[in-house]
Amino acid sequence: MRTVLYANKRLSTYLRNNFILCWQSERPVPVVTIDFGNGRIVKRTITGNAAHYVMDSQGNLLDVIPGIYSAKTFQQVLTESFRLWDMVNDVSGFRRELILEAHHRVRLKKIRKAWNRDLKKLGLTNISQSKPSGSSKSMRAVRRTKSKRGIEIPVMQIVQKLPGISTLRQKTLKSTWQQMAHLHGENAKLDSGSLNFIKWQNPIKITASKALIENPLARLISNFEQSLAVDTIRNEYEFHSQIHQWFCEGEQTKGFTYINNRVFSEIFLTPANEPLLDLGNAYTGLRSGGIHN
Repeated sequence: MRTVLYANKRLSTYLRNNFILCWQSERPVPVVTIDFGNGRIVKRTITGNAAHYVMDSQGNLLDVIPGIYSAKTFQQVLTESFRLWDMVNDVSGFRRELILEAHHRVRLKKIRKAWNRDLKKLGLTNISQSKPSGSSKSMRAVRRTKSKRGIEIPVMQIVQKLPGISTLRQKTLKSTWQQMAHLHGENAKLDSGSLNFIKWQNPIKITASKALIENPLARLISNFEQSLAVDTIRNEYEFHSQIHQWFCEGEQTKGFTYINNRVFSEIFLTPANEPLLDLGNAYTGLRSGGIHN
């Protein structure tokens, strides 16, 4: 997070100007140490995953942004949350719930269209428009309020159709995520702030030749940007859409703890009482890659 998001100059300025950032650890970070028996030791955290919870000044949830995103996409998503806050800031009760639901239904629809558009670009089968199984709670309530029907029902009818997320998910294989990420590769390019942070974390010995200095670090950055592009597109399409659905169903009214538990158990598949053991071959976010000699 700190390398991609907080070190990004444009995004860090946007965050400082519009949000108050608070950090809460889900659990102590597990640490793995690998001793090769020759005096060389690798020590790394199993970093797991993180989410950004967007709240108003009263602690009411407005959105949850799951996992790591490229700085550009993260700011775009966060800007939508900021607009939502502006719409509900002075609104309460049923009207506020209606705005929240409408916002997340529109976001769902946009994700569905973008996801389907990417699949079409890759030459995969087009997904037909799905229809809702029935009226939502807010739609039924609007119909019972005569004074609101003329204004609110047309709006609700527009956003009532839910995208076929489950069908899209079935069409998207692991290799497909990588192909779709390639379509959005430019969005995952790191800015100078993030690049400088990575260089600081991975110092190169001055005795190395110029070729040996440039190639390993360039390869590290390239691999990381490719991985970031995949994470960004999947987190937004597959996982954020699931969270939008929760907001459409009013799940956020059950509070932060409830939503947080669902995010880590259902989205990340890492409940608080279970350690994350998948090391993988990826950028660690640690100085010198966590290698101790």
